[in-house]
Amino acid sequence: MQEATNYILGKVTAFIVRQRNAQQELLVFAHPTAGVQVPAGTVEGGEVFENAALREAQEETGLEGVQLVKELARTSYSLQSNRYAFMCASPLFREPALIAEHVDTGYGDGSIFRRGMIVSLERVEGNWSEIRHDECDLNVDPPKLQFSVRGWVPSRCLSSQQSRRFFLLTTTHETSDSWDHLAEGRHLFHLYWVPLVPRPQLMSPQDEWLDLVYKQLLAYST
Repeated sequence: MQEATNYILGKVTAFIVRQRNAQQELLVFAHPTAGVQVPAGTVEGGEVFENAALREAQEETGLEGVQLVKELARTSYSLQSNRYAFMCASPLFREPALIAEHVDTGYGDGSIFRRGMIVSLERVEGNWSEIRHDECDLNVDPPKLQFSVRGWVPSRCLSSQQSRRFFLLTTTHETSDSWDHLAEGRHLFHLYWVPLVPRPQLMSPQDEWLDLVYKQLLAYST
């Protein structure tokens, strides 16, 4: 893509494990539209991966008492199918010009796409990219489109290159077996512990991430 950055966007995934009744348990949450997941997200500018993993774990679970045990794995990859991620927050413009009217992204927070959000590239015009973002309910089959927005952003705001690190975390105190938490001020997550045996099922691509670290999680003893 012309003028696109080669910036590598940092990503983290947090596998939070506890031992209960001689078996390992993994903390997961049910997302209202995106299936069963573990905490994951984007490394902020100037933030180290380890701190990002702790922050994402706290933000998405509501737990203050979590600690990092170790890094489990890391991988680098390019997003496929003409998909790109924002490397910095950016408005969505109706036309390819900085003076153009902004388009509301549909999330109730104006017209800003946050760092790390993924969109589809429609076409390129000069230093600008026309992008589309579809928000779907993945908890139904087939997935149901909730809303779609389309507009222009500077191409330099986008990158397809990502580096993800996977971390093992644990809790520093006892927690409930399940609870609800309002994450990002808009998503109500239902959190609960599941045994690691049999192997839990997560939403794609997190299911593939679990495959990558599963043996290490089983081997961990608190």
